[in-house]
Amino acid sequence: MPATDPSPRPQVIVRLVLILVVLPAAAMLLSLLFSWLVETRQTRTVFASAQTTRLATTILEEQAPLSLGDVLLCLPRDMPRRPRDYPSIMTCEQGGWIAVAGGEALPPAAEVVDADWPEGAGWPAAFVLDPPPGTRMEFEIVGDHVEIRIAGLPERAELGPGLVRDARLIMKTADFAGRGRYLVRAELELGTPPGISQRGYVQSGEIAFRARAMLTNWFGNPPNLLLREDRIPVGGFVTFRDLKEDEPSPMNVQIIADAARRHFDVQAVNVPGPTGAILQYVGTEPLRLVPLWTDLIVKDPFVSLLSVLGGLTGLGAVVRLGRSRQPHRDQRPGTAHAPRRSRPDPD
Repeated sequence: MPATDPSPRPQVIVRLVLILVVLPAAAMLLSLLFSWLVETRQTRTVFASAQTTRLATTILEEQAPLSLGDVLLCLPRDMPRRPRDYPSIMTCEQGGWIAVAGGEALPPAAEVVDADWPEGAGWPAAFVLDPPPGTRMEFEIVGDHVEIRIAGLPERAELGPGLVRDARLIMKTADFAGRGRYLVRAELELGTPPGISQRGYVQSGEIAFRARAMLTNWFGNPPNLLLREDRIPVGGFVTFRDLKEDEPSPMNVQIIADAARRHFDVQAVNVPGPTGAILQYVGTEPLRLVPLWTDLIVKDPFVSLLSVLGGLTGLGAVVRLGRSRQPHRDQRPGTAHAPRRSRPDPD
């Protein structure tokens, strides 16, 4: 009987498993690895621009002082006459606050929470905003006034007059705008955290992520590529974090008041590093805004070329592997066809 050929079914199954399971799994793992490297190891520059009626900063370094001129100081009483609430504009709610105008004597330390006033000191007629590193300040525009709240102070620092926790500086928005821009390196918050009923919120804004082109980065003075742009929705709350160290990212911040539109124009740029933006909105989980590895592939020509070459190389390897597993017909020993013997011609 003629020999039967071995069934090609096992080879077909192996090839299907390789193509449908192993290769997609390897591609997914590489994608996750590349995404992690881009998010947490890539050095990039983040530009943020927003129009908002509230922002908060935690000072990280000494900065140029800003002269605010004549401002009203609202100090929290040590023993308020009624439950403390936020001071109303230019009145400071005398029941829970003490109002001090320019040139007036500061109140005794016993009347103000955590205050230690120098004897005989007075509230300056021209106040200079120069808080030490570690100070947390909240800026808010309400009506036609700017309120600057001292929300936190460093434990050991030389504090000037008026720098008391929960103290508020109040001045007209037009006066703040006339003082120019306020520059500071700080941890930055734009808007109000969800769930807090305050008046300040982001009106509009956008965030742009840029990075140096990979190939030209090795030869000096590379161009910056725009990897991704995101818009900040109205009412959104944005913070910036170093995704490698998982801590707030230092930002170089510029604050300008727009008296006509009654908001702050805020521009900020990070210290180059693996910075991402965290967007929170009412009723949603925090969203991490950061360039994806697909953004890098699309925007960087060198990475695009490497991706195409890598894809072609992988496809060629699959084709060669498939050909190498084509079933061969086996020939058993002794079953080969012997050459025919020629029959002798009949006489």
